[in-house]
Amino acid sequence: IRTTLKTSGSTAPGPDGIRYKDITDLSKDDIEELVKEFNVSIQDGEIREEWLHSYLLPLLKPNKDHSQIAGYRIIAPQNTTGKLLEKIMARRLAWDLENRHILPPTLGGYRSGKETWCNAAVFTYDVFEGFHAGIETCAAMVDLEDAYNRVPYDYLMHQLIKLQVHPLYIRWIAAAL
Repeated sequence: IRTTLKTSGSTAPGPDGIRYKDITDLSKDDIEELVKEFNVSIQDGEIREEWLHSYLLPLLKPNKDHSQIAGYRIIAPQNTTGKLLEKIMARRLAWDLENRHILPPTLGGYRSGKETWCNAAVFTYDVFEGFHAGIETCAAMVDLEDAYNRVPYDYLMHQLIKLQVHPLYIRWIAAAL
């Protein structure tokens, strides 16, 4: 918990008003109790309902017509306890996939030690080398709007099973979705 808290910024709290700093300030005994609750959640594949509570918050987009819904970016601040457990599970899943060398080396974003710009640097190098060798380069850039939220649930579960992700993680992720 403390390791994950160190990498968590000061995001907006959810409906319960608890901030990351509030959890950071907990006593050692209170942190141990929270660890027990998190472990039960992971073991049972169940998430306390209040951890998932959130609310919709419209933020103005700059230079947009605010009389239209497109002039706003909608965020949904979730209760911090739930966000914290999600981050812990994301770290565990990433660690597992990295240690088993499941992720392709070309996947740059959202990985520790691999920034998205690294892929741009490799691409630039390949184009440069091709140019000097007289070879044409063709590139297709695709930006899938809201791609993260459009992955079908069944497909995601199938892929997690296929990748042999630990069943406790799969069950917990299924409960979170």
